[in-house]
Amino acid sequence: MEELNLLNKGLKYNSSYKNKNWIKTLALKTETAIPQLPAHEQDYVRIQAAHNIKQLHKQKSSNKQYNSNQAKNEYHTLNQIKAKLASKKATVSKADKGNSTVILYIEDYST
Repeated sequence: MEELNLLNKGLKYNSSYKNKNWIKTLALKTETAIPQLPAHEQDYVRIQAAHNIKQLHKQKSSNKQYNSNQAKNEYHTLNQIKAKLASKKATVSKADKGNSTVILYIEDYST
C-alpha cells in the first residue's frame, strides 16, 4: 500500500529525505560543474555557491533532526520499489497518453 501511494505521487515527486553526506555531494557536484561555465563567470559562481552551501550547512547544523520519520519511511519504501524493479527487470515510465505512470519490463520498453 505504501509503495502504491508513493508511486501515485508521480515521477516528479521529490522526497524530503537527505543522505548523510548530501552537502558534501552537492559541493563536489557544484565544483565539477563550474569548469563548464565561461572562464569569466567561474570565480563569481564559485563564490556564490560557497556562500549558499555555507548557509545550507548552518541550517543543517541548527536542525539536528533533519530527516523526519515520514521522510525515512519514504526512503525505505523507495528502496523496496527499486529492489522489486531490479529483480523483475522492470522500469517505471510515464504513459504515452494521460497523466499516468506505468511499470514495464525493460525488454518491452522502447523509446
